Amino acid sequence: MLKLLIKRQLSELFRGYFFDTKKNKARSRSATIGMIIAFVILSVGAVGGAMFMMSKALCEPFVYAGMSWMYFFIMGTMALFMGIVGGVFSAYTNLYKAKDNDLLLSMPIPPSKIITARILSVYLLSALFSVLVILPALIVYWITTGFTVWKLAGGLLFSLAISLLALSLSSLLGFVVAKVGSRLKNRSVIIVLLSLGLIILYYVVYFLLQKLIRNMVSNPESFMKLGEIPGIRLFGEAGVPKLTSLLVVLAVTAALLGVVMWMLVRSFRRIISESESVSRVKYKEKVIVQRSVKNALLGREWRRFAASPGYILNGAIGSFMLVAMAALLFWRGGDFFSGLRMLLDGETGTMTVLGCAIICFVAGTNLVSTPSVSLEGKTLWLIRSLPVETRSVLLAKLKLHCCLTMPPTLLASLAVWAAVRPGLAEALFIFLLPQVMVLFLACLGLMLGTARANLNWTNEMVPIKSSLNVMLSMFAGMAYGIALGGLYMWFGRKIGTLAYLIIFTGVTLLLTAAIFLWIGKRGVEKFEEL
Repeated sequence: MLKLLIKRQLSELFRGYFFDTKKNKARSRSATIGMIIAFVILSVGAVGGAMFMMSKALCEPFVYAGMSWMYFFIMGTMALFMGIVGGVFSAYTNLYKAKDNDLLLSMPIPPSKIITARILSVYLLSALFSVLVILPALIVYWITTGFTVWKLAGGLLFSLAISLLALSLSSLLGFVVAKVGSRLKNRSVIIVLLSLGLIILYYVVYFLLQKLIRNMVSNPESFMKLGEIPGIRLFGEAGVPKLTSLLVVLAVTAALLGVVMWMLVRSFRRIISESESVSRVKYKEKVIVQRSVKNALLGREWRRFAASPGYILNGAIGSFMLVAMAALLFWRGGDFFSGLRMLLDGETGTMTVLGCAIICFVAGTNLVSTPSVSLEGKTLWLIRSLPVETRSVLLAKLKLHCCLTMPPTLLASLAVWAAVRPGLAEALFIFLLPQVMVLFLACLGLMLGTARANLNWTNEMVPIKSSLNVMLSMFAGMAYGIALGGLYMWFGRKIGTLAYLIIFTGVTLLLTAAIFLWIGKRGVEKFEEL
């Protein structure tokens, strides 16, 4: 039974690489190989390459100072943190919010086997993120100090310990969130706030770590006292590898993983079966205001969005980033654009276009409309059974994306305007162009999500985070911002800032109109065929 559960979990996790949900058939061998190669290039090439360069800058100074343990402590801690970040967002959803939990518990299957199969997918995500950091660090260390079989074996065991530690801590955090959330009414808000706090902590740690690394490279010996703190030197020596330290780290990892698994198995059935607390409400007679069909459909989309922490975090992360960016620009925006103007030797028009490009790049990370059709899942028949037009259903999904993205985009535009202070005509496009871009990406995401809808999922994170549609939408949004700034630097300055902004806005409007017409005709037909 455990073998079947693991096989099913793995097939769902990697389903997009081997099965085309649009055509409802397996992908060709060449298509599967192409998708795997693209994933390897994006992950290993980008993240692994950056970690390799960082390891190369750190390794030699610490090795020559006789502090190899400090090198492995830094890179091991970074790998552990990346593993936690990579697994924590899926731990809660995979373990406690999978749609088939009730079905599996109704069968004679022990919770321990369900947990083991579920936790494997969490482990794969945590291990991927941690290995992308620690493996380049090990390769650089072997190149610098020489390769031996013992270093290979010790390095692999050290990597295994880090990935299992990341799994344990990710699962523990998922357990805490599930335990707290089961006793709260607005559990989605709590989960979102906790996740945003973790993201903020990640960036704070990242920038502090960058400063610390620069100081360490210039003077490694000054950090020798850190080795006196219990556990730091032992953890670093496990990667060197020193046998006793490695054995201690492996033993602690095994013990922590055992405790976490015991907690998960013991509480799994109780947590997923607990219902939300319901407070007694005294009835008060009141007049119910009738809403239009369009407003009712939009309210339905709002409730679906607010009920899913994964949807909020992965679909609307750009809105949070836009608000944070606006706050930073209101605070130090003048200094930022002054430095950028000196660096590029640009005029006010150049800063206007680059400000718009930055806003569009960040706003392009919002992916609300893309998975909205797929999230209907097995309940699609509910909306199809209502006497409403299909076009109104799709427009409600489009409006939700705009409602979540346009207000923070407008706030960011105001911050850019306050920092750059362009002329009246150019200032108009600081506010207009990003709004047009938001509408364009909302339509593009809805078109992709309708044309390539996937209704066969048991974990909502599959259409929200793991689909090709989401990847294409995100790349399109980022590419738009890069193209806006890059094309201006290439030829836009020759025709003038105002003319360039008019042309770019006009082209965006034409593309938006074409996609909107597709949604109104072919998109409606696609939705009705689901």
